[in-house]
Parts: sequence; C-alpha cells; structure tokens
Amino acid sequence: MKIGRTIENDYLLEMLGIVKRYPGVNALKGINFRVKRNTVHCLIGENGAGKSTLIKILTCAERMTQGKILLDNKPFLGKTVKDAMNAGISTVFQELNIIDQLTVEENLTLGREHQRGGILLRNAPDPSFAVLKEFAPDIPLKARVSTLSFAQKQVVEIVKAVSADAKIVIMDEPTAALSRVESEGLYDIIRKLKANGITIIYISHILDDIFSIGDYATVLRDGEIVGTRSVPQTERSELIRMMIGKVVQSKYLPVKGKTDTPLLRVRNLTTSMIRDFSFTLNKGEILGFYGLRGAGKSETARALFGLDKIISGSIEIENKPVSITSPRKAMRYGIAMVPEERLTEGLFMKLSVKDNIASSNYRGISHAGIANKKKTRDRVEKLVNELDVRIHSIEQQARTLSGGNQQKVVIGKCLNASPRLLILDEPTRGVDVGAKEEIYSIIRKLARENVSILVCSSEYDEIAALCDRVVLIAGGRIITTLSNAELDSQRVRMLTMNKGVMT
Repeated sequence: MKIGRTIENDYLLEMLGIVKRYPGVNALKGINFRVKRNTVHCLIGENGAGKSTLIKILTCAERMTQGKILLDNKPFLGKTVKDAMNAGISTVFQELNIIDQLTVEENLTLGREHQRGGILLRNAPDPSFAVLKEFAPDIPLKARVSTLSFAQKQVVEIVKAVSADAKIVIMDEPTAALSRVESEGLYDIIRKLKANGITIIYISHILDDIFSIGDYATVLRDGEIVGTRSVPQTERSELIRMMIGKVVQSKYLPVKGKTDTPLLRVRNLTTSMIRDFSFTLNKGEILGFYGLRGAGKSETARALFGLDKIISGSIEIENKPVSITSPRKAMRYGIAMVPEERLTEGLFMKLSVKDNIASSNYRGISHAGIANKKKTRDRVEKLVNELDVRIHSIEQQARTLSGGNQQKVVIGKCLNASPRLLILDEPTRGVDVGAKEEIYSIIRKLARENVSILVCSSEYDEIAALCDRVVLIAGGRIITTLSNAELDSQRVRMLTMNKGVMT
C-alpha cells in the first residue's frame, strides 16, 4: 500500500534563511536546511544546538523571526500545529502522545472518529487499520494500549502519524528507550515508510541509528549548520568532530587505581527477575553488565540498591555480610545509584540544582536537623565545578537543563553521599556525544580515586570503552564474564541475543 506521494524532484522541504531570536538569545542564525524527497535525513547536534527550535518552527509550534519555508516547491505559510499536520507534516515525539486507557483502534481514530448524524460508528473501517496491518500485523486493533510494550506503542504512534496523508514524518529520539532488537524492528518500519513515499526527518544522539538508516545527516552547532553529509560516504569520527568541534576517541583506557582487592562480592543473588547471580567487583574497578533490555542488568542494580526484594543469595562488602533491604540501607553501606530513568527516578524536576544535589546527604551539612546554607552552597558549587555542569546558577531548576547536564546533576547527587560503590544504569541514554564523553571522563576519574563502579548498559560501544571486565547477561542469568581484551562485538551480541546458549 502506497501511503505517500512520489514526485520526481530533488527537495520536498526547504527551510531558507531561518532566524529565531528570543530575548537576549539568537537561537537560529540563518539556517538553510534542505531535505530530499523519499530519504531519511538525520538532524544531529549537541543539546542546545538548535534542533528542537528548528523543528518547532517547521511544525508551527514556534514562529520564526525571519526566513521562509517551501514544501513541495510552494511557500508553506502555516501558523498552527494543525496547519502543519494538514500540510502533511507529522511528528512522533520521544514522549509518546497516545492514551493507555483506550484501545489501539480508538487511538488511531482519535479526533477523526467516524460518525453519521452525530452518532459514533463503532467498528467502521479506517485507512490506518490497513497501515497497521502492513507494519505490525501482530498488534491487535482491540488491544488496550496499556498492555503493549513501549516499542509497540511507538509503532501505533507512527501509524497514527503516517495515516494522516503524511509527506514528512519527524521522529524525535525514537530509539532512546528501546533495546537493540526493538531498535532493529523500528529501522525496518522506517525503511518501509521510505519505500512507501514518506520522507523522514530523524533526530537522534545515537550514531548507530544514523548509520543504520540515514541517507543524509545535517549537523547543527550553536544555532548554525556546520554541514550536511551523505551518511554512507561519511566516517563516524567526522560527524562527531562536526558536532562538538573536536575529535573524540572513545577507547578503553585501563584505570591505574584498579586493584585485585574485592569491594563487593555477590553469591547466588536471586530476585523475581534474576537467578543465581555471582560476581565480584574490585576496588577502583569499572565492571560492566551488558545485555538487552529486560535481560537482568537493571534488575541486579535495583536489588543491590535495595529497590527490588532479594529472595536468596548473599552480599559482602569488604568481606563483611550485609543485608540490603532499602535504598537507605544501601547508602549507609556506601552504595549510590544513578537510575535508568533520570527524569522520574533520579531528579526532583521542579527543585533547584542545589536542592537536588544536597538531597542525598543532608547529614553532612546539617546541625540539629537544620541545613547550614553556606556548607550546602559550598559543597554543591564544588561538585558542579568538578562535574562541569553548565548552569546559570545552582538555583536553576533541574527541568530547565539539557539531558547531559541533568545526568551530571544526578551523578553529583550520588557523589554528595561519598560512595565507595557507584552503580550507573544506562548512564548516557538520551545525552549527546559531547556530554557522553564528559560522563565517561567522570567515571574514569572516580575509578582512579578508588571508587568501584558498576555500569549497566545496553550499548556495546559504551561497555567496551569503559569497562575492565564485562558480565554478559541474558534471560535473567549470567552467561559469562570477559576481560576488556576478550571483547568482540559480534560474539558478545550473539551470546546475549541467544538467551545464554553457548555456541
């Protein structure tokens, strides 16, 4: 089934001389952004580069200060989001815009229900149903959306977007919350969209995405376009250099402070999600847990931090048995955790940077239950400077920061508790390349200072760049443990995708 239209012409979209000024800020400085028809055009850049502002102008969520937009070689003069949708511009946001309490069918037809004489016609056929059947025949129309996985919900959102006679579909960080297998499924859907005449503008921090499905990549930095490249003819290092203005080398660097003295020893740890996990973590070591989403790595982190109930097994810290039944107890034993979901579990979004960082250890800055304001400010400012958190003031609300700076605040909150064991669950998910490299430097520095680090990640390149040893996990069980020198991407992915069956 052909969803979009195909016309022989170079550019479907041209945004020419786009300027956007806010009071005191020149967010876009004369952008010329052209997108060829029936391509996947990736829009990349660090947080604050101008990507979101440019897309908001295209979707009429913001008004440009200066410039013009051509769609199908005709001026696009839309003023509202509905105008953009009527012109064939649809957006799939990172935060999905579907309703869990409704069925798939009801979500697909929401706002354009079939009716006759003011009476709602249930079970009436709709073009979106055929699109869903083509892209995801395994998703039932009558299923309640709350029963679907995140990846399936995303498919419903995409089908909803393209069914409205879409010419352009904008995807904002679509794989940020997906496993590798789920991401591959999304790539297949994007290829089908392209084959059906849909043009994709794809916003992502994940280079694997760009090199898996991208035709072109445009890099923004500081409100200006650095350049546009054909993805198949471009090296990763060149895109990174264009994004952050320097060459980044994400390669493994052995930590000099690492010892062979165990800090943490876990034997036969079992919860409702994992079984018989046994491993050691040495002082100053960076140990990686690698596996697909749901394999057991995050579940192990939650058990060690007292968030998930331990059914059986034992935990020793410096050869002494400990019982971890709550985060409070974990912190008393010197354990801190950066959770996978920083927005909902790691930060108080409406509180300031100061209050977020201070919240993990008021004992150290209080007397008789009253926080010392000077000690609090000095401690927070010291951590903000050490972590290079880019803020206007420590009174700035956490919700106003970029993803990378938010993650640094979560790390600062953990470091304020002076941990000897730091657990990081998906430490760079949803942050740009520059912030990712800065977070890697922070992790390595902590290890050199004899902090033991446990990194749980579904990104192979991250594990390979950071970790001294890597525990491979699949199906709630440990498969094997490899040294960094033994890592091989093909072998590691094969083992973790085959549910632990050694071949």
